[in-house]
Amino acid sequence: MSLRDATYLYIDCQTTGMRPSVGQVLEIAWCLGRPGDLAPAKIESRLVRLPEGESIPRAVAELTGIGDEDMKAAKSEDEVFQEFKAMVESAPRPLYAVIHYSNFEKPFLLDWFQRLGGVGELPFEILCSHRLCKVALPNLPSQNLRAAAGYFGEPVNDVNRAGSHVASTLTVWRGLCDELEKHGLTCPDQIAAWAKSKPKPAKGEKLEYRLEKIKRLELPDQPGVYRMLAKSGKVLYVGKATSLKSRVNSYFRGQKNRDRRKLEMLAQVWDLQVTTCNSPLEAALLENDEIKRLDPPYNVVFKRGDRRMSFYSRDFMRVSQTQSDEFPLGPFRGAGNLDSLRMLYRCIVTANFNLPIFYIEMLEEDLREGYALFLRNNNLSPTDIKGIRSLLAFGMNLFRHYDADEEAAMEALALENSPDETADETDEIEILTPENIAGKYERLMRRSAAEYRRARALTDMLDADVVWGPEDRQSELHLHHGQLRETAPPPPGQPYPWLDLDIETYDRLSILLSELNKHPHRKVCRRGQFSPFPHKMPRPKEIS
Repeated sequence: MSLRDATYLYIDCQTTGMRPSVGQVLEIAWCLGRPGDLAPAKIESRLVRLPEGESIPRAVAELTGIGDEDMKAAKSEDEVFQEFKAMVESAPRPLYAVIHYSNFEKPFLLDWFQRLGGVGELPFEILCSHRLCKVALPNLPSQNLRAAAGYFGEPVNDVNRAGSHVASTLTVWRGLCDELEKHGLTCPDQIAAWAKSKPKPAKGEKLEYRLEKIKRLELPDQPGVYRMLAKSGKVLYVGKATSLKSRVNSYFRGQKNRDRRKLEMLAQVWDLQVTTCNSPLEAALLENDEIKRLDPPYNVVFKRGDRRMSFYSRDFMRVSQTQSDEFPLGPFRGAGNLDSLRMLYRCIVTANFNLPIFYIEMLEEDLREGYALFLRNNNLSPTDIKGIRSLLAFGMNLFRHYDADEEAAMEALALENSPDETADETDEIEILTPENIAGKYERLMRRSAAEYRRARALTDMLDADVVWGPEDRQSELHLHHGQLRETAPPPPGQPYPWLDLDIETYDRLSILLSELNKHPHRKVCRRGQFSPFPHKMPRPKEIS
């Protein structure tokens, strides 16, 4: 019997914590099926009711999209376990469960069977498809679930629910069966021993991609916009380039300085589309339009979604989505770094570090110890932090000692979506030390200061005449209420300039600001008031 003819159990869990001692199963999905069957296997999915008084952690709710309305259909933990157990007992033997990154699911499943089923071991063997991808496809850019499923041709799926992950696991296992049979493996009981005996691939080996090399090598050496496509034709990512040939090929050269999310995307790229432009600025504006039109899953900034701008009171203690005399400071990205900074300040004031400051789970004592180390590292005492403005002022000071060019750093940090602050479900769990957490506090303050500085620059550009380039080749732009105009319009009359503007204006001006900051010769003439773009970060006392 071939690997494709055997029946397997496919499982995925979503949980409220990283291990049973600090969390429980929130959702479980499973199905029984043979990878050789043409008809898709039926996937069963169940939400698990949380204990009385507990709620879904913010990071988990954002990752999965599971909310209070969904939980109305949840069953008790014992009900779901008994249903799952009955299915396992009725399945054909021997039973092998295929789980992608089983080191995460296995402790929760074992806890269920020990605590609710009264047995000491799982009644099935586990085949970890993540581990097998690493062994059978060592040169795949990423072996996590979404990357591997896309590599085997599954349409990209942005849904982080257990049922969706089971469907992806089935796709991966179908693809892996072909790869494993090439190694002479014909039955499931051979696979685990084979995986353990295989040595790790040598570092530095070339990665393998689905995209034909000739397609990227023949790209034009011109400014433009590129779109990376999955096998289904869905656009995975939209980017801009000063040189399409140079930029696109840079993704596929070397292995250093490429984050996990980018490698995950590259594993799924089967094709490319490009549009040439007359200038990098035109390419940047087209990129923004295309991201909003196509909503690519691997773009982070400039997506429309349900994003809103935020405006703060002068002490940053209150926030609104509308600018007014009560909320004059802004615009800021909604749910940006300033929100996390405000959470940090609440923890400092209450002396309880029990809020989700970052987007990964951390113990309260670790957050507290990391903050104490942050104070010691920077020769600060608790009394130096008198408000959120104190934290912002410290962030401004960090910029003055930042190694990179300050304006470039401001742009990068303000646009950054903190990829190092998000957990990847298919990679090893990060070991957080007090030193790591102290560094996260510093980065949070630096990013918050960058967002504050950016808000002031964007407001200056709302109604402005912009000139850039050397004197013999100057270019001009005229802006009125955030829109590009052919000639200079009259001065603005709106006391709160962002009152009736939306996130699209914010994005458009952000692009212009980023592009203009790449030119050494540029000036902005705010209607009625001329001032050059600042070349230094303002001192803390200039926060106003």
